[in-house]
Amino acid sequence: SRSSNTITNAIAGITLDLVGADPDAEVEVVVSENQDAQIAAVRSVVDTMNRVLSQVRAATAYNVDAETGAPLVGSSAARSVSDQVIAAMGSVASGGSLVLLGQIGISLSRDGSYTFDETKLRTALANDPDAVHQMMVGSATVDDDGVLDKVFEALELLTDPDGRISTARGGAESTIRGLKESIAMQEARLEVTEQRYLRQFTAMETAIAQLQSQSSYLTSALSAVNG
Repeated sequence: SRSSNTITNAIAGITLDLVGADPDAEVEVVVSENQDAQIAAVRSVVDTMNRVLSQVRAATAYNVDAETGAPLVGSSAARSVSDQVIAAMGSVASGGSLVLLGQIGISLSRDGSYTFDETKLRTALANDPDAVHQMMVGSATVDDDGVLDKVFEALELLTDPDGRISTARGGAESTIRGLKESIAMQEARLEVTEQRYLRQFTAMETAIAQLQSQSSYLTSALSAVNG
């Protein structure tokens, strides 16, 4: 006997909700793969990768006509994000009959984004769901990484506190601090130069005024002599 009609430990990964009792009736439990949930999960991964790659393209774009670039144009750190994601997504899984994402409908298009063929994934899940699972996330019994394991590992390396992105950000922040300090020093020099020129101009104006005064005096003196 059990204290609840909900049984979670009879079949691994299955929850049974008992709604009635009939000792003379046979009950058949049919367990099948939830393809819709798996397809939604794969689509979510593809959408996430496309968002990452789209953001990198936007941040590193250069407009030839306008001759203007996005904030990260020319950044090797930004390019490495897309390069490593694409490399991980294109990696070869081991240990199963399926080894590439293209075999389940995930392909890299010419514009740098991923396309998803749902029909191809449904066919693969119907034919060999275990092979799809092993290719995506590896095996629990064998030390083999799936393709998604490699993707997540690449992202973790990029976003790690000591990873490429953090290092690049630290370098950029250090450069900005250096520029601000340089600007402050230049502004201080300009202030000193401005004050020096002001003193010189003031001295020149004073000298000119004195010369004008002396000229007036000499003119008056000469006039008195000639008179």
